[in-house]
Amino acid sequence: MLLLLVAGCNRIFGLEETQPFDAPSPRPDAVGCSGKMFVGPEILTEFDVVPGRAEFDPSESADRQELWFSSSEPASAELDLSWSGKLATGSWGPSTFASFNLPNVLDADPALTDDGLRLVFVSNRSGGAHAWEVTRAAIGQPFGVAALLRGVDAYTFSGLDLTLDGRTLYWSAGDGELHVAHRATVNDPFVAEMVGSELRVIATNAAYVSISPDERELFYNHPGEFPLFRRVRVDTTAAFDPTEEVVYASGGDSEISADGQRLYFVDSFEVKLARRDCP
Repeated sequence: MLLLLVAGCNRIFGLEETQPFDAPSPRPDAVGCSGKMFVGPEILTEFDVVPGRAEFDPSESADRQELWFSSSEPASAELDLSWSGKLATGSWGPSTFASFNLPNVLDADPALTDDGLRLVFVSNRSGGAHAWEVTRAAIGQPFGVAALLRGVDAYTFSGLDLTLDGRTLYWSAGDGELHVAHRATVNDPFVAEMVGSELRVIATNAAYVSISPDERELFYNHPGEFPLFRRVRVDTTAAFDPTEEVVYASGGDSEISADGQRLYFVDSFEVKLARRDCP
């Protein structure tokens, strides 16, 4: 847990040396929001929403009215998911623990669909680090009982991200390899992309990942390291170009907003927010 508190909650799931992956397309000249870099960042001083606890993995809902995150007490073996609602002042209000939290369990890396009715996260509640999903009938209602994410329940996760429509899942395993899976509808099981009998690898050395709304930008850390990097790709079928840009020299557990204009991340126990304008 010391590593967790220093480097961010996803560090708990273990990391190993990465391996080569399938060759990417030539590096693109990114367009739209993917061609803009972030400025700032600012410290979200109001975000110490759980006194005495450290917050990680901030994830903003598409309507910008909820901010989900993981929090932990120092030296605790428990990591809980919580959320805060937007106040009339524009700041984040008091936090509420998720209804599906369990004692002595590590829950991390929440990701919401754009309608706010589904949330996936990484948890060791089954004994290993796997992806789980919860659903709710309407915004403002509590989520139901967590279930293993169907179709990818056999794989180990160190971090994940979900597209806004809930139909494409990106995840990195303990070796820093980035994989992708798809489902026809949100009610169907995921099917992972494969190359022969092996999971397709679309990036290496990528941990604690966040994918931009157009799925052409990848924000990530190297396994066990602090710089926050960015890679891009030509389109959603290509592997990410290996060329790396340093976004910030320190920081991790990044999450890009649904409109691509805000980047949340954690640095030295502080939640920070960087912004950019999109055409």
